[in-house]
Amino acid sequence: AVDAHTGRLDWAIRWLQALPAHPQVARALRNARILDRLIGAAGMQPWTLAAANAMGGARVVARVLELAAADPELAPVLAELRGADGLRAAWNAWWLHNMVGCDLAPAAIELHAAWFNDRVLLATVYAVGAPCVDAARAEAALLAVAGNHGLHSVDRAAHIRMPERLRALISAADWAQPDQWLLSADEASQAVAAGLAQAQALRTLSQHAQLDLDMPAIAQCQDCVPAQQRLLARCLQSPGPETLAWLLELRELQVFGATAADRIRSELLRALLLAGQLDAARALLAASADSAFADPVADTACAAARELLDNADSASRDSAPVRAALQCLDAVPAAAQSAAAQHERLLADAAHL
Repeated sequence: AVDAHTGRLDWAIRWLQALPAHPQVARALRNARILDRLIGAAGMQPWTLAAANAMGGARVVARVLELAAADPELAPVLAELRGADGLRAAWNAWWLHNMVGCDLAPAAIELHAAWFNDRVLLATVYAVGAPCVDAARAEAALLAVAGNHGLHSVDRAAHIRMPERLRALISAADWAQPDQWLLSADEASQAVAAGLAQAQALRTLSQHAQLDLDMPAIAQCQDCVPAQQRLLARCLQSPGPETLAWLLELRELQVFGATAADRIRSELLRALLLAGQLDAARALLAASADSAFADPVADTACAAARELLDNADSASRDSAPVRAALQCLDAVPAAAQSAAAQHERLLADAAHL
């Protein structure tokens, strides 16, 4: 009545605080504090105290989260939800079904990580359309999983491989089965360590290949040859002098675990030749003098030259593709005595004519 007739929630809070302890009193006091914070944060009181008391805890949580998701200025009000008893299940249920496209999620995880359960935290990283798929936000969510299990320090794993049970759960994206997400401390530690390795791989790809990828794309590479091949092809679209170093680093992390190092060298040499990065190709050959290539380097140079010639416009007088094909052969000393290389040179001469 105080709230309805005077709008003085501060009075209502004082009256409630003066009452003996009782579940109804505690619920009303919680709702009054939430409404008071809404007034302080945005100058609005969306419901009366009586209406809030009639909603039930789950509905109050949902309405407050809906308001905060629509207006970032209301984010401080979430602290009142976290401080109340019996609302954590409703909090996690709302996030599980509303995280996609919700910009509030990263800030909520940063400020209230202990209130999220493992299922919701991992969903924010690996579910389709999840909000924490970039490296920094994913790391924050993963460390919150560790915190749920009292793991205050988890080192990054040597590879991206996750425990089989977790991998199956994440791949199936069956986030609606809560019993399956009761992780042991050991499972949580392994999941976090592998996830941190995935975040490191994501950073490497963003820094060196400028690829706009996410955590699910990295996790998908575990034991999936087609996914690894597609990612490697994208990495080789803009090769440079430093490419081999970070590709081999990713291979150590098992992002390219199904691809041999010599195959990476051969594919990189071909990409450098096709891109006209001849100095980088020569540097790769010099640096790899004691390392194996999957294919003879002369064959790789010939294949690159043939691809350039095949892509040339036969009706055009532009000789740039022909020159590029000859430069591919000249850049690889081993191609000098190669019969295949001589054949490509004859083709180039014919193209000139």
